[in-house]
Amino acid sequence: MKLQKNWVHIKSLNYENMMDLGKVLSKFIINFNLQLIYLKGDLGSGKTSFVRSTLQGLGISETISSPSFSIMEVYDCNDREIVHIDMFRTHCPDAWRTDEIRNYLENEGNLVLIEWPEKANLLPKPNLLIELFWSNDSNPNGPRDIKISGTEIHKFLGFISNLDLTKFKYE
Repeated sequence: MKLQKNWVHIKSLNYENMMDLGKVLSKFIINFNLQLIYLKGDLGSGKTSFVRSTLQGLGISETISSPSFSIMEVYDCNDREIVHIDMFRTHCPDAWRTDEIRNYLENEGNLVLIEWPEKANLLPKPNLLIELFWSNDSNPNGPRDIKISGTEIHKFLGFISNLDLTKFKYE
């Protein structure tokens, strides 16, 4: 694991370890009451799978659907709404400003996870930005590298420094 001032880079995660990292993230979300997480990565890089593992770690037991076509999926969890938004198919970069999406973002009690935030204009700064990359571009089924940054990165670094994360094969 490379620790930089404003981000952490986790190298060569296989699918199982990537899902386990999503569960670690869910514990961080609970402990620090995060409100806004963005996920970036190419098609098929694992954004939705990572969100699924995070939501399962938060206690969502129902089927977690991809919002690729519906744009948004909403889950109730312990008196908190969790909103999973996929901006990939939105045709207008200001689509998030519609009443429904904007209201979810403005409600501080919600947790909002947005895939493809780069498709939107002027979104608020995220608590965490999670970027997924293939470790080896010639093997799209292989391991991923994950870069995590955002306004709460220092809290995240402190949180993970207290955990045994040796199975993640950090660099």
